[in-house]
Order: sequence, then structure tokens, then C-alpha cells
Amino acid sequence: MPRRSLIDLFEEDKGKGFENMRSDIGKGKTISFEGLVKYLKDNKITPTEALRIIQKERDTSKTSGPKIHWKLMRFQLYLWARSDEEGRTKTLGKRIDTIRTLVRTQKYRKLFENYPKTITGGSFNHIKEAKKLADLVSEPRQKKWFRKGLYVFENTNTLMQQSHIDKYR
Repeated sequence: MPRRSLIDLFEEDKGKGFENMRSDIGKGKTISFEGLVKYLKDNKITPTEALRIIQKERDTSKTSGPKIHWKLMRFQLYLWARSDEEGRTKTLGKRIDTIRTLVRTQKYRKLFENYPKTITGGSFNHIKEAKKLADLVSEPRQKKWFRKGLYVFENTNTLMQQSHIDKYR
């Protein structure tokens, strides 16, 4: 039997009296355990299958591993470059100019070469890397990775404050 997400299961439930539960999920409301248990029993979903679905949805591989580490290292280098730029010029230039300068540095190139090609995407091309990093930094979904506690100032162990991270991003 193919694995189904809880949302898929709720969508398959048309006409079984769970419209209110579906609409509550869409509104972000909390559903009681009793309602969830009733739904699982009515749809003959075993506890093992329910747990497997929940684990799949809450997969921690999305928050750890070499790909995430690669992304965070690039974000760290980007924030350092913005901090350095602000220190030198007392202002921040365009984001893309900072990124283009960053990907041409020896530090970025060395980092790129130390990661497996399956993660970095093959051979180094500074134009492609600049585009990838610019897209990644500006993407709204990446905001969760720009938070206090993940980044330090260069050559120190001092954590960057959220105000600095927001300004440099």
C-alpha cells in the first residue's frame, strides 16, 4: 500500500463527516486527540502507519546533513562578506555585487572544492555559483536559516545578533 500523507487522507475522506476537521486544519486550528483517533479508526489507519506518516512529515534530514551544512556555510561566508563591506565602506552595496565578489574569493573556492560534487553541483563556475547563491539568499523560504545563534562574526566566537543578520541579508 503506498504511503499517504495525513492531508491526503483527510482529502480522501469526502462525505464521511470530517469536513469540519478539514476546515479546522486549513485554518491552523488545533484538533483534539480524540478527533484524530476517531479519524484514524474510521479510516482504518494503523498506529504504525500513522507514526510512519508523521515521521515522514517531520523528517529531520531536512534540518541536518551535508546539504544543509553546505548551505549554512555559504550563508556564513555571505554574512561575513556583507559585514566586511559595511566595515570598509560604512554602507552596504547591492547584494548581487557582494555575492559576485564573494564567489571569486579563494575562501569560497576552497569551501566549494571541499564538498562532494553531488552536493555542490559539479565543477566550479563563479557565474553559476553567484546566481545560485543570490537566488538562495533572496528566497523567502530561506528566512528560517537567517536567525540568531547560527552565525558568528569572522575570526571571533561572538554570535551575530538578529539585527545584524537582518541588515546584512
